[in-house]
Amino acid sequence: MQRIAIVEDDRTTLAVFADVLRAGGFQVLPFSTGEAALAALGEAPVDLMVVDLLLPRMSGIDLVREVRALSWAAATPILAITALRWSPEQVAAIVEAMSPAQLLRKPIRPADFLATVQAALANGLQPAGWPRIQGEGEQTWSPSPSVIPEATSPGPSVRRPR
Repeated sequence: MQRIAIVEDDRTTLAVFADVLRAGGFQVLPFSTGEAALAALGEAPVDLMVVDLLLPRMSGIDLVREVRALSWAAATPILAITALRWSPEQVAAIVEAMSPAQLLRKPIRPADFLATVQAALANGLQPAGWPRIQGEGEQTWSPSPSVIPEATSPGPSVRRPR
């Protein structure tokens, strides 16, 4: 069974992402802080990481830098998630810092999230068509076409409570 670490500080989003992945047949390691993830993952390799960029105390970018230094993590695919819109220049900086397989913008439909995870696991560190941003079924910046399949069922969107 493939192991996926999710690092997300919003409890609702973390729970929904974890439930979607468990239903998809994955073992999920949920973390609400970068520090907790780093402590647990030091000697416990995962097949993929889902990391929120805006975590309290330790940012998602800082977490990924620390994780990438671990011997097992150099080629581990990472999905970066954020609720913010980023300019192409900011996306380029994120790519430089993290080398994510994809940058997802919240809210994202659970079916799209699962399809993205499956594609990242199948394609490795950088799927064809990178870089791209996907979220809510739209692409906001993409120099090449997306290879992520359309979800067959839109399902409810994961939204951060206000």
